[in-house]
Amino acid sequence: MYICKVSSYGKVIRIGYRLLSTRSGGVLVVSIGNPEPQYKDTRHNVGHWIINELHRNNVPIEYGPWADDKTFGGEISTSSDGNVVLARSIGSYMNTQGKPVSKITQRYGKDKTLLVVHDELQKDLGKLQLRGPGTSARGHNGLKSIDSAMGNKYTKLSVGIGRPNKGQKEVSDYVLSKFTTSERAELEKVLEKASVLVSQVINDSINHK
Repeated sequence: MYICKVSSYGKVIRIGYRLLSTRSGGVLVVSIGNPEPQYKDTRHNVGHWIINELHRNNVPIEYGPWADDKTFGGEISTSSDGNVVLARSIGSYMNTQGKPVSKITQRYGKDKTLLVVHDELQKDLGKLQLRGPGTSARGHNGLKSIDSAMGNKYTKLSVGIGRPNKGQKEVSDYVLSKFTTSERAELEKVLEKASVLVSQVINDSINHK
């Protein structure tokens, strides 16, 4: 099995082909969250930060400008070579992401590897984890909605947001809150590493058709 290594947050992430349900048509990268601008920069929407970083840096290839897409109520950007489609699902609530992601996949990703980028309560702030098809949703309502709508046949990249301390906010309030200044600074450190990780997935999928 081919293995590549990407340094992330002081650790090494190993990517094996078993993590990817590789298809010949390239990669569809979808970030999920709640509607923006209403919930922009909240913890549940941190997945969008990574896809924004990927788009901004044009890594590993150039992407076109973001464009509204009424098909799923979000935004898309396509790479210059057409192999990669980035999609920000910002028009639906997290617990109903199954419908828009299914629509995105039907329109842009029938022959593409699907990678969903999302927040993760079960991981410490800023910790990244790449998981393959068939792995648990871990109680994440967005992933459960996608699994229900189209099956668990996609790769997941999670970004840790931590959990509220006992006696503080309820989880439902916590995921809808914004990061503190210190937390934002901590997350900024991993954005580039996360975008590099996504880029590696893209390269591996495209280069090993």
